[in-house]
Amino acid sequence: MERRNHWRRDHLWREDASRTNIANALANLARVRNALLSLIPIHHPDLPHAQVFETLHSNPAACLRVMS
Repeated sequence: MERRNHWRRDHLWREDASRTNIANALANLARVRNALLSLIPIHHPDLPHAQVFETLHSNPAACLRVMS
């Protein structure tokens, strides 16, 4: 499971390209990304993650609705 989530976080959010080296920031961002990965199937069960990511990326209001 960890391997799959890491791949999704890196593929969708480019997690490995992050330039921050603050451990707390990295851990908190990983938690937020994991939470979003668990919420996406609830709000968009019939769409692939990449398509949902593109939709949410271009529509911040929809992204906020997923997180609320």
